[in-house]
Amino acid sequence: MKKAVILGCGGSSGVPGIGNYWGNCDPSEPKNMRQRTSLALMNGEAAVLIDTGPDIVSQYNAMNIKRLDAVIYTHGHADHINGADELRWVFEKTKKPIKVYSSIETVDELKKRFYYLFEPPRPDMYSKIFDVTAWNKSDFYKSHKVSNFAFDLIPLDHETVTSCGFRFGDALAYTTDVVRMSEDSLKALKGVETWVVDAGAYHVRENKAHASIEDVIEWNEIVKARQVYFTAMPPSMDYQTVLNETPEGYAPAYDGLEIPLE
Repeated sequence: MKKAVILGCGGSSGVPGIGNYWGNCDPSEPKNMRQRTSLALMNGEAAVLIDTGPDIVSQYNAMNIKRLDAVIYTHGHADHINGADELRWVFEKTKKPIKVYSSIETVDELKKRFYYLFEPPRPDMYSKIFDVTAWNKSDFYKSHKVSNFAFDLIPLDHETVTSCGFRFGDALAYTTDVVRMSEDSLKALKGVETWVVDAGAYHVRENKAHASIEDVIEWNEIVKARQVYFTAMPPSMDYQTVLNETPEGYAPAYDGLEIPLE
């Protein structure tokens, strides 16, 4: 059965952050242990990853992924792409280029930071490991298919960049790293059953680049998802506290959360 698995739902620092920083999070609550934001689309032993942040090795191994069909990147910030180098070892096992999908903006950022994965300076020693498909603006609000997963591609305003959001039929929408949601994007999400969405703060504009819980509740008056899960959460947001303070149908995500896609 196809499913989506939250590999990480933490903000750019993760929880705990460096220096064993837990913020307001209770260290005794396992669901407060948050790796950097990432999602796996699973179909048996095969997987499509959405983002490869700094924690990708432990995330990949925890899922015991046997076959990586593709990687989709939401945007080019470090906490979402800095694990790209680790994919060299996936390539070493298969000797097949890894299919990578993202916006032109994000692909350009990947090429700046990881140029050697695209055009090796010593082809006699290293291989090109990425087979890239770059989406342009005209590809938003259209249907796409990567491996066996069909989705609608939705643009997200992440203040300094445009992030990619995804709607997998009526089962799931995944919109991490967004601060404002356009009318068109909200319309594209309307009617989805489960919505995993950025909530990097409690209150509106508390975080200049991330949505707040208040934003999400307001947006869901239009989207009307039955279950909303918050992701990209910082150490200031304790799992049980957020769960207790939000309405029914809203909850913090947690690493390892599984969502059926069919």
